[in-house]
Amino acid sequence: MAAADETTGAYEKLRAEHQARAADEEKRSRWLSVLRGVSFVAAVALAVEAAWWRASGHAALTGGAAAACVIAFFVLVVVHARVIARRERALAGARACNDGLTRVAGRLSELPPRGASFASEAHPYSDDLDLFGGASVFQLFDRTTTAMGERRLASWLLAAAPPDVVRARQEAVKELSPRLAWRIELMLDGMSVDEADRRETSAARADVERLVRWAGSPRPTWAAPGLAVLAWVLPVATAGLAIASPIVGFPAWSVTVTAALTFATSLAYAKRLADTIETASGLRDALERFGAVLARIEQAEMKAGLLAARKEAMRDPEGRGPAAQVRELASIVGFLDARRNDIFRLVIGPLLMWDVHWCLALDRWRGRSGARVSVWLETVAEVEALASLAGVAFDHPRWCFAEIGSGNEARFAAEGLAHPLIAASTAVANDVELPQGALLVTGSNMSGKSTMLRSIGLAAVMAQAGGPSCATRLVMTPLDVRTSMRVRDSVEEGVSRFYAEVLKLRRVIDGTDRPAEGAESGSGRVAPNPRVLFLLDEILSGTNSAERHAGARAIVRELIERGAIGAVSTHDLALAALVDELPRQTRLVHFEEQVTADEMTFDYRLRDGIVRTRNALRLMRRAGLPVPAEEPVAHDA
Repeated sequence: MAAADETTGAYEKLRAEHQARAADEEKRSRWLSVLRGVSFVAAVALAVEAAWWRASGHAALTGGAAAACVIAFFVLVVVHARVIARRERALAGARACNDGLTRVAGRLSELPPRGASFASEAHPYSDDLDLFGGASVFQLFDRTTTAMGERRLASWLLAAAPPDVVRARQEAVKELSPRLAWRIELMLDGMSVDEADRRETSAARADVERLVRWAGSPRPTWAAPGLAVLAWVLPVATAGLAIASPIVGFPAWSVTVTAALTFATSLAYAKRLADTIETASGLRDALERFGAVLARIEQAEMKAGLLAARKEAMRDPEGRGPAAQVRELASIVGFLDARRNDIFRLVIGPLLMWDVHWCLALDRWRGRSGARVSVWLETVAEVEALASLAGVAFDHPRWCFAEIGSGNEARFAAEGLAHPLIAASTAVANDVELPQGALLVTGSNMSGKSTMLRSIGLAAVMAQAGGPSCATRLVMTPLDVRTSMRVRDSVEEGVSRFYAEVLKLRRVIDGTDRPAEGAESGSGRVAPNPRVLFLLDEILSGTNSAERHAGARAIVRELIERGAIGAVSTHDLALAALVDELPRQTRLVHFEEQVTADEMTFDYRLRDGIVRTRNALRLMRRAGLPVPAEEPVAHDA
């Protein structure tokens, strides 16, 4: 409990710091509110007095004082807005610490559901293992604030990474895990600028996609080589002639001609620049949503290979980081946005060839930095996902990082394995080692069979995402998790529950069809082929006993023959007969209940051998159903 207390203490200390900061900013806010009111009232009073004494010298003095009060009012408005922003950030930091304490305590129901859009019954394991939605693993893991980071983290949980990638992520997660304050600040940077993106609005995603497309597009056809010179010559000539004409005596028509030529050139380029200007109007907001996060990453010291490589890739050839480049882009777009004033856009801008100047500046920025925009956004997604895994490791210091080995035989051996969504105070841990075949898990109802299977699957999924697993030690080879646990029928598709399970089992078996020597990955390198880890819960329970016995044995035998390993929970003692047929490839374990004075309790301890007790009728009687008082003799436990 000492480690858990230390984690809780760190959150509470940081929360107190944020609350104290919020309280200080609240005091400043109240004083500034008073000063704003005083300056406003003083400005009005002085203006009235100046109007009353407008014929005297006193009017000039009071009028000047009124103007000073007006200026002071607007300055106080700006300062007050910044104080409020700092207060809201501090309050958000305190809320983030509260969320961390909620996760540590295992009260996930108090947090909003996360990642429901990634849930899919068609995925090999996500639905069965409760990866997404309410009371889910993603709810436990997710600390991202951008949709890109959220999608990256989800993708890691949905597909196992190769062992070298897993080890690189583990190194990065271990480095980020103790940096609680930094990870909270990273979240706050994202929260303050990316609220729309976090809600997955189509507009926010379109902005990001448009930014990436614009940054990677080729040089526009309108950017002719001599255009930059022309954009300076014409406005300078017009201004020079306008100044020199009354002095030197140039004819007035010369100014008119150069001004008309400048104006006509601006109009000629107006349509060609329209797309660039329209895109630029959203560029600053789209990129600045990630600017604070990029600056936080850029300024952090990162030694882990994966983090250091990501950070270095963000720099340009001159060594400038993304923050400086983003500021430069924001400045360019800020100047271009001056055209939002109608008079400037229709008169002054064309005479200065303003749009041409700043569109050319945008093009130069894109030439220098555009190729790295996608790298920056990829880095944000990667670091947010790694920081989320680091948060899990910090919250649960007793959880382990898996030792991912290699070899011709699949392996999964865990010590102190428990389910990650069960609070540590109530979770019961067990040692589990899968044989080179199937672990047959028998047990009475509610004794923990399904939970054990999910614990095995989640340990493998979490480990191969690069994060910690809910165990004290985990040794495994690369494993491709496949499950058939939660089965639903479909009236719309005309699929019964039994046939839905048959289709799901077919997908489990099909998962073993990959070539044994490895396959070419999308990155162009050969990755070791993962072996299938199958998890089957109450297999073929929707049919009669004879067909269930035959079908279940055939499916488990087929999976074993294909080199897969896994666990099967069952009430069917006939399936347990596989131990006699395949003694080296199967092992029997069980859970059982304890009965005292007709009251049932469960210790959720995994024991060797087959279960000898049954409790279905006892549970039915407890619910008030009319069932026999004696347990019948049967072949099913």
